[in-house]
Amino acid sequence: MIHQNCIVDVLGRSGKFDKAEEFIAKEMEETNQVTWATLLGAARNQANVPVAERAAKNLDKEMNASSYILLANTYYLAGMIDKSNETRDLMLKNNIKKIPGKTWGVIDGETVSFFANDYSHPEAKEILSFSKYLNEKISKLGYKPNFAFTSRKDLKTEKDKIEHLCSHSERLYVAHALRKANGSRQDIVGYKNLRICPDCHESTKYVSLVTETKIKLRDTNRWHVFQNG
Repeated sequence: MIHQNCIVDVLGRSGKFDKAEEFIAKEMEETNQVTWATLLGAARNQANVPVAERAAKNLDKEMNASSYILLANTYYLAGMIDKSNETRDLMLKNNIKKIPGKTWGVIDGETVSFFANDYSHPEAKEILSFSKYLNEKISKLGYKPNFAFTSRKDLKTEKDKIEHLCSHSERLYVAHALRKANGSRQDIVGYKNLRICPDCHESTKYVSLVTETKIKLRDTNRWHVFQNG
């Protein structure tokens, strides 16, 4: 089934949703949570609401926090803000809590970890400041923030949303690693407990380019290797 779920992933990521759903219906004798969560994630990336809703319906009682967030973000990307907010409200109503994103690894000989919006590190202020500085640099190269991943109701202004993105765990980790590297361009290796969010994936591509640094991040699905964009 792992191999079959990979095929669903490949078809979904390439936008071939008809073929992905046909493969599930005709070639898979049984499906699991991973099958539908994979299709839901691909639908989110393409803002394909009908496919996302069908995937969520098949997940049914297996809908976890990640699935709710994927569906909410799909609505947001499709411009359906009210539906996005309704989905997040439903998640709270069902008492389903989002797992905090965490990125960790060894930096400068020390094992460190960051959560999203984490200000517990002794150098938290400097790390966030550097993350925002990197955001400014990559914006000049063409990076555009994806505010679908800042759809919290309390984030009102563009400045608030950008700071929220800069506070994602993988961004804080990479910013800290680059500060400690002090221009040495040594490889950065980190691990995340959830899938890397598409905005962080896109921004890290640009960061690898502007800093001439190879960045390797392992999430729950695969290794992501960023080098020269």
